[in-house]
Amino acid sequence: MDNRKSNILRLIFWGLITICLFSAAIVGSIYNNRIFNSRKDDLEKIIMIFENSKIIKNYHSIDTRINAELEGKNIKITYDGADVKEYVFKLKDGYLETNINQNDSIGKIIVMVITDAIAINKGRNEESTYIVFNNNKMLDYKLEEGIEYKKIKDTFNVKINLDTYLNVPY
Repeated sequence: MDNRKSNILRLIFWGLITICLFSAAIVGSIYNNRIFNSRKDDLEKIIMIFENSKIIKNYHSIDTRINAELEGKNIKITYDGADVKEYVFKLKDGYLETNINQNDSIGKIIVMVITDAIAINKGRNEESTYIVFNNNKMLDYKLEEGIEYKKIKDTFNVKINLDTYLNVPY
Protein backbone atom coordinates (compact mmCIF):
# COMPACT_ATOMS: atom_id res chain seq x y z
CA MET A 1 0.00 0.00 0.00
CA ASP A 2 2.84 2.43 0.80
CA ASN A 3 4.38 1.81 -2.61
CA ARG A 4 1.05 2.59 -4.25
CA LYS A 5 0.67 5.86 -2.29
CA SER A 6 4.17 7.02 -3.18
CA ASN A 7 3.50 6.26 -6.87
CA ILE A 8 0.29 8.29 -6.74
CA LEU A 9 2.08 11.16 -4.99
CA ARG A 10 4.85 11.09 -7.63
CA LEU A 11 2.24 11.08 -10.39
CA ILE A 12 0.45 14.06 -8.83
CA PHE A 13 3.74 15.93 -8.30
CA TRP A 14 4.95 15.45 -11.88
CA GLY A 15 1.47 16.20 -13.19
CA LEU A 16 1.51 19.55 -11.38
CA ILE A 17 5.02 20.30 -12.69
CA THR A 18 3.83 19.52 -16.24
CA ILE A 19 0.77 21.76 -15.84
CA CYS A 20 2.99 24.60 -14.53
CA LEU A 21 5.39 24.26 -17.47
CA PHE A 22 2.55 24.29 -20.02
CA SER A 23 1.01 27.32 -18.30
CA ALA A 24 4.33 29.19 -18.38
CA ALA A 25 4.75 28.39 -22.08
CA ILE A 26 1.25 29.66 -22.87
CA VAL A 27 1.74 32.86 -20.88
CA GLY A 28 5.13 33.45 -22.57
CA SER A 29 3.60 32.92 -26.00
CA ILE A 30 0.76 35.34 -25.27
CA TYR A 31 3.26 37.94 -24.00
CA ASN A 32 5.49 37.59 -27.10
CA ASN A 33 2.47 37.85 -29.40
CA ARG A 34 1.29 40.95 -27.53
CA ILE A 35 4.69 42.61 -28.03
CA PHE A 36 4.71 41.75 -31.74
CA ASN A 37 1.11 42.86 -32.33
CA SER A 38 1.76 46.21 -30.64
CA ARG A 39 4.91 46.72 -32.79
CA LYS A 40 3.84 45.26 -36.14
CA ASP A 41 2.81 48.60 -37.71
CA ASP A 42 6.08 50.24 -36.60
CA LEU A 43 8.13 47.34 -37.95
CA GLU A 44 6.38 47.54 -41.32
CA LYS A 45 6.98 51.31 -41.48
CA ILE A 46 10.63 50.85 -40.53
CA ILE A 47 11.04 48.28 -43.31
CA MET A 48 9.44 50.64 -45.83
CA ILE A 49 11.65 53.54 -44.74
CA PHE A 50 14.72 51.29 -44.82
CA GLU A 51 14.03 50.12 -48.38
CA ASN A 52 13.44 53.70 -49.58
CA SER A 53 16.56 55.18 -48.01
CA LYS A 54 19.14 56.83 -50.27
CA ILE A 55 21.88 54.37 -49.33
CA ILE A 56 19.77 51.30 -50.12
CA LYS A 57 18.62 52.85 -53.41
CA ASN A 58 22.27 53.53 -54.28
CA TYR A 59 23.07 49.86 -53.76
CA HIS A 60 20.17 48.94 -56.05
CA SER A 61 21.54 51.24 -58.75
CA ILE A 62 24.76 49.19 -58.86
CA ASP A 63 22.86 45.89 -59.12
CA THR A 64 23.32 44.99 -55.48
CA ARG A 65 20.09 44.02 -53.78
CA ILE A 66 19.36 44.73 -50.16
CA ASN A 67 15.85 43.70 -49.20
CA ALA A 68 14.08 43.85 -45.87
CA GLU A 69 11.05 41.85 -44.87
CA LEU A 70 9.09 40.89 -41.84
CA GLU A 71 9.82 37.25 -41.11
CA GLY A 72 7.76 35.97 -38.25
CA LYS A 73 8.34 38.48 -35.46
CA ASN A 74 11.70 39.67 -36.77
CA ILE A 75 13.08 41.85 -39.53
CA LYS A 76 15.21 39.90 -41.99
CA ILE A 77 17.51 41.84 -44.29
CA THR A 78 19.13 40.07 -47.23
CA TYR A 79 22.21 41.43 -48.96
CA ASP A 80 22.80 40.04 -52.44
CA GLY A 81 26.00 41.54 -53.79
CA ALA A 82 29.50 40.10 -53.98
CA ASP A 83 28.32 37.66 -51.30
CA VAL A 84 24.87 36.74 -50.05
CA LYS A 85 24.31 37.57 -46.39
CA GLU A 86 21.31 37.62 -44.10
CA TYR A 87 20.86 39.78 -41.06
CA VAL A 88 18.06 39.06 -38.59
CA PHE A 89 16.93 41.78 -36.22
CA LYS A 90 15.06 39.99 -33.45
CA LEU A 91 12.19 41.83 -31.82
CA LYS A 92 12.66 42.01 -28.09
CA ASP A 93 10.72 44.03 -25.53
CA GLY A 94 11.11 47.56 -26.93
CA TYR A 95 14.17 46.99 -29.13
CA LEU A 96 15.65 45.09 -32.06
CA GLU A 97 18.74 42.94 -31.52
CA THR A 98 21.28 41.46 -33.91
CA ASN A 99 24.89 40.34 -34.01
CA ILE A 100 27.40 41.44 -36.63
CA ASN A 101 31.03 40.64 -37.12
CA GLN A 102 33.25 43.62 -36.26
CA ASN A 103 34.80 43.42 -39.76
CA ASP A 104 31.46 43.21 -41.61
CA SER A 105 31.18 46.58 -43.35
CA ILE A 106 27.83 45.67 -44.97
CA GLY A 107 26.41 44.70 -41.58
CA LYS A 108 27.53 48.02 -40.12
CA ILE A 109 25.84 49.91 -42.97
CA ILE A 110 22.62 47.93 -42.50
CA VAL A 111 22.61 48.69 -38.76
CA MET A 112 23.22 52.37 -39.55
CA VAL A 113 20.34 52.54 -42.06
CA ILE A 114 17.86 50.65 -39.87
CA THR A 115 18.76 52.89 -36.92
CA ASP A 116 18.10 55.89 -39.14
CA ALA A 117 14.80 54.35 -40.30
CA ILE A 118 13.67 54.13 -36.68
CA ALA A 119 14.59 57.81 -36.15
CA ILE A 120 12.73 58.79 -39.34
CA ASN A 121 9.70 56.84 -38.12
CA LYS A 122 9.85 59.01 -34.97
CA GLY A 123 9.97 62.25 -36.99
CA ARG A 124 13.67 62.88 -37.63
CA ASN A 125 15.17 63.70 -41.03
CA GLU A 126 16.86 61.08 -43.18
CA GLU A 127 20.55 60.62 -42.42
CA SER A 128 20.18 62.44 -39.09
CA THR A 129 21.92 59.62 -37.23
CA TYR A 130 24.73 58.89 -39.67
CA ILE A 131 27.23 61.20 -37.97
CA VAL A 132 27.35 58.85 -34.97
CA PHE A 133 28.34 55.97 -37.24
CA ASN A 134 30.73 57.98 -39.39
CA ASN A 135 32.64 59.07 -36.29
CA ASN A 136 32.50 55.61 -34.65
CA LYS A 137 30.73 57.10 -31.65
CA MET A 138 28.06 54.40 -31.47
CA LEU A 139 30.13 52.58 -28.85
CA ASP A 140 29.51 55.52 -26.50
CA TYR A 141 25.71 55.11 -26.48
CA LYS A 142 23.48 52.99 -24.26
CA LEU A 143 20.17 51.39 -25.24
CA GLU A 144 18.22 54.10 -23.38
CA GLU A 145 19.82 56.64 -25.75
CA GLY A 146 18.82 54.75 -28.88
CA ILE A 147 21.50 52.14 -29.60
CA GLU A 148 23.90 49.92 -27.73
CA TYR A 149 26.94 48.07 -29.06
CA LYS A 150 28.62 45.42 -26.95
CA LYS A 151 31.77 43.79 -28.22
CA ILE A 152 31.97 40.05 -27.63
CA LYS A 153 35.23 38.73 -29.12
CA ASP A 154 35.01 39.52 -32.87
CA THR A 155 31.28 40.23 -32.82
CA PHE A 156 29.15 43.22 -31.91
CA ASN A 157 25.85 42.58 -30.18
CA VAL A 158 23.70 45.48 -31.34
CA LYS A 159 20.49 46.61 -29.67
CA ILE A 160 18.42 49.37 -31.29
CA ASN A 161 15.72 51.01 -29.23
CA LEU A 162 12.29 51.25 -30.88
CA ASP A 163 10.98 53.87 -28.46
CA THR A 164 13.91 56.26 -28.15
CA TYR A 165 15.55 57.08 -31.43
CA LEU A 166 19.23 57.84 -31.63
CA ASN A 167 19.22 61.58 -30.93
CA VAL A 168 22.28 63.25 -32.32
CA PRO A 169 23.07 66.78 -31.12
CA TYR A 170 23.88 69.09 -33.99
